[in-house]
Amino acid sequence: MVDDYLSVAHRDASDGGCPSASLVIDAGRHSDTVQSAYATGVEGYLTSFAEEFAREHEGEITSQEARERAVLLLSRLVGAMALARAVSRVRPELSDEILRTCRAHPLG
Repeated sequence: MVDDYLSVAHRDASDGGCPSASLVIDAGRHSDTVQSAYATGVEGYLTSFAEEFAREHEGEITSQEARERAVLLLSRLVGAMALARAVSRVRPELSDEILRTCRAHPLG
């Protein structure tokens, strides 16, 4: 999933790709209604990621640790994609480096 999300194809998708990365800045500048809808989407990602971490590491991590890993992963994915898109036309090598590095180290 990480490799697909942090791919050049996703970065360059004509449909804008994942709305979390496409709308991250705009959501913060809009109404409470828009922010609420965005927060609902973020919560959905976090819940899914945390559930997956809990399944993968059953008995090894707490639900709080699974949630923290989910927050780290989503933040890394969205942040990396937003940065990569922001520089892709003028510094494609930098954009590629951001994607490549974050693919290699998705949780830090």
